[in-house]
Formats: sequence, structure tokens, C-alpha cells
Amino acid sequence: MPGVLTNTEPSRLGNPTCFMMLRNRQLFDCFARRCACSSLLVEVPGSIAEFAEKGPASASGLIMLDFETAAEANFLSLKNLKADENPLPVVLVTTQRSVRGHRNAYQAGVHDIFAQDCPLSLFFEVIESALAENERRRKSLEMRTRAIAKIDRLSPTQARVANRLADGATLAEIANAEGVTVQSVSRYRRQLFEQLGVTSAVATYKLLKSSRNRKLAEPTLAYPQV
Repeated sequence: MPGVLTNTEPSRLGNPTCFMMLRNRQLFDCFARRCACSSLLVEVPGSIAEFAEKGPASASGLIMLDFETAAEANFLSLKNLKADENPLPVVLVTTQRSVRGHRNAYQAGVHDIFAQDCPLSLFFEVIESALAENERRRKSLEMRTRAIAKIDRLSPTQARVANRLADGATLAEIANAEGVTVQSVSRYRRQLFEQLGVTSAVATYKLLKSSRNRKLAEPTLAYPQV
């Protein structure tokens, strides 16, 4: 069984880690022991903002925060974490029974909320769900990173063709917009598919979508009017 770590540096280990921010020491000790039973390491960032700035993008685990701390900042820090695509799901420990408060928390991107006196079985269920969500997010971020690397290697012409294919344009429409022959566009498409490692326009669309924060070269010519 792993020990409990308490420090302010984000984990660089491969073990799933619970980044715990609970102000109540008794509550902290209780959930730290429960995390140890779940084979989770425990670390204590100084704050959510600090973790968002220093935390590893590929971190494995979850963030555990008391509801009151999150609510005091109007859940703004949680929204920032979500905007930064942090892979760690947030679970809140609460004594609150406020439907509105819980709704605001979920809207801010909280993965789950559980009472501080919840049964051990429910605690393990929440942890298991959060770790599964963490794995899903990490895979999504890895896919996006690979997509960005591939797209960055495209030439301006390839980028325009990729955009048009993803938008559903036909080869003839792309040829007309680019001022080239259909045969040339067919060759561009073949080269594009080889470079991106895809086999269809649908797969191209998915790749572009997964790298949504990267802007490809804009088409220089409008589609023909139909």
C-alpha cells in the first residue's frame, strides 16, 4: 500500500494521485487514509490556481476539493481548470444540500459531489469514476497533441484542401476554388491523407476537430455559388 505524500509540488510519478485541497484537517486525514486504500498517492497543492499553472498536463488522478472553498470563489478556478483542458476531474466533498449550489458546481465542470460522511462504498465508486474520466481526458489530449503535430507539418495548400474536405466540398468544388484541375486536387488529397495518416474526408474532419484550438490557413478563394 503506498504511503501518503504531502507536498506542494505536482506529482511527476506515474501513480494515480489525489491532489487534495481540504481545509478541515480531520477531514483531510480521513480521506487521505481512504485514498491510500484506493492505491492513490496524495499531494497537497497550495491552491487550484497554483496547480493550474504548475500541474503536469499528463497528470494521472483527480482533484479533491471541499465544496465551500470552491463556492467562495464562485467556482471560477474550476472553470479556469476546465478551460485549460486539465485532465484531472474535480470531485467535491460537501456538507451542503443546496440544489442550486450543486448545479453551479456541475456547470463549472465538477465531475462529482459526495457528502463528507458518505459510505466507503460510495467513496470508492466516485474515485473509480473519476479515474476513468481522467483516463478518457488524457487519451483525448494525447490525440489532440498528435493531431496538432501532423497539422503543423502541412503546406498552405494542403491546409486549405484539408479545410475544404472537412467542410464536405467535392473534388470539383475544391479544384474550382483553388484554380487547379480535379486531377491535381486528387493528388493533393492522396498526399494529404498519407501525411495525416487518414483514409477519408470524415477522418480528416475528426482530426481537425481534435486540434480545434489550432487555426489552419484560411482558404483564399470562396466556394462557387450553387
